[in-house]
Amino acid sequence: MNFLDRLFTFFQNKTLNALGVERDLMELIKAKDISRAMSLMEDHDVEVSKALCEYNPKSHAVMGRRDKTRKGQEDYRTEKLPRTRQRYINEVELFFLLGNPIKWKVSDESGDADAFSAYKQFLREIRFDSKMRQAKRLAGAETQSAKLYHIYRDEATGLPWVKIVVLSKANGYTLRPMFDQYGNLLAFGCGYYLKEGAGTVEHFANRKELKEKIESLGGKVTGSVSKKTNYLINNDNMSSSSKNKKAKELGIPVITEEEFLSMIE
Repeated sequence: MNFLDRLFTFFQNKTLNALGVERDLMELIKAKDISRAMSLMEDHDVEVSKALCEYNPKSHAVMGRRDKTRKGQEDYRTEKLPRTRQRYINEVELFFLLGNPIKWKVSDESGDADAFSAYKQFLREIRFDSKMRQAKRLAGAETQSAKLYHIYRDEATGLPWVKIVVLSKANGYTLRPMFDQYGNLLAFGCGYYLKEGAGTVEHFANRKELKEKIESLGGKVTGSVSKKTNYLINNDNMSSSSKNKKAKELGIPVITEEEFLSMIE
């Protein structure tokens, strides 16, 4: 183990010993027990799904209100959302926060001017300001988002380069942050899911694999929801899909893949 490795291990152990829970996290990751590792992190999926429903007028709960019937008179039309108010508020916030590009300046005039110029050019080439606005817009809609800096080697030039990926539920990612008691980010996990038709799968390669798993346990998979249905698996239990609505009308539990896997463990 070289000096840098020893230094990294020292500070890592110091942090883990001080905070406790991170050592459990590292041990679980090392043991490849990802489900239990994720349980130590914060799960805001319900809040995010609710925020997305409110952000889109078509899926907002207000739009589902029925008109009131009046005897001998025309039905009284209940109030609906005429415009995307949440989106309007989000865009106003975005304008005030990031309407202009972020300005960078040298704090130490004795520094290398060429290095600072190269740094600013690098930010322009990776479209830093554009990605910041994209992340803020998604966070305003979903309550959370993140940026992943992916370092790779450019095949054309052979040089290392950086690609920024904005992570959010709308982009197909599941976010799992971990903060300490002071609000400092200690760890962060993200996962993606595959979209198949109108649905998504997170823990299986595709729908067929999920179907085979259910059938191997003696279950039966159907394409519609009825009184005979025991569970509806949907990773977005706040969805306004016809199947979700039917399941709720019949009192059928809507569970995620993760909940399904917990049931069969």
